[in-house]
Amino acid sequence: PTQIIYAFQLSTSTKYVAPLIRLSKIFKFHRLVAWNDRTECRTSVPTLWRIVTLFTIMLMVMHWNACVYYFVSTTVVRQGKEGRSLFIYPYEYDYDNDTGSQTPNKFASPAMKYAVSLYWSTQTMTTIGEMEQPEELWEYVYMTIIFLIGVMIFASVVGSIGNIITNLRANRSVFQDRLDHLKEYMGYRNVGKDLQNRIIRWFDYLWAQNHTFEEEDVLKYLPDK
Repeated sequence: PTQIIYAFQLSTSTKYVAPLIRLSKIFKFHRLVAWNDRTECRTSVPTLWRIVTLFTIMLMVMHWNACVYYFVSTTVVRQGKEGRSLFIYPYEYDYDNDTGSQTPNKFASPAMKYAVSLYWSTQTMTTIGEMEQPEELWEYVYMTIIFLIGVMIFASVVGSIGNIITNLRANRSVFQDRLDHLKEYMGYRNVGKDLQNRIIRWFDYLWAQNHTFEEEDVLKYLPDK
C-alpha cells in the first residue's frame, strides 16, 4: 500500500516524507533472513556465501551511516558557507561576491554526494586515516556512537572470518591428527619403513580423492527411505 502513496508527487516542503514512507519495507526484513538461510543451505559453496553475506552486511551498515551523515549535514545543522564546520558535508554552492549569486560546485552532484558520504562513513567506522576534529556537541556525541558501532561491527567481522577460516581447515586438521597418531603407532610397533611409506601414501590418496570423511556419519542423517 505504501507504494501507492509513494507514487504521488509530493511538494518540495515534504521532500523527506516519501523516503520515510518507504521505511515500512523494513518489516519485510525477516523474508531476507529466511531467503539467506535457504540459500546457504542449498548452495554448493556455503563458505563463500557466508563471506559474501558478511561483507554485504558491513557495506549496508556503512551505507546507512552515510545516509544519516548527509541527512544531518543538510538538514539539522546550520546551512551556509560562513562558519560552517569542516566536520559535516562540504557546502554545495560557490558564492560570487560581485554578482551575489550562488552556483553549484562539484559537491552538488548526486554521485559526489554519495561518494563523499560513503567515504566519510567508511573512514569513521574503520577509524583509518585522519579526520576533521568535531567542533559542536552533537558532533562529539555522533562520533562516539559511530565509533562504538564500528568497534562492534569489525569485532564481529574479524570473529566471523576467523570462524570461516577455521571451518575451512577443519577437515584437514582432523585428517592430519589421525595421520600423526598413525605415525606414532607405527613407530611404537616398529613397523618397517617400506610399509609405513605405503600406508602414508594411501592416506595421501584418500585426501586427494576426498575420501577422508566417515561415510557412516553422513548417512545417519539421511532418512531410511
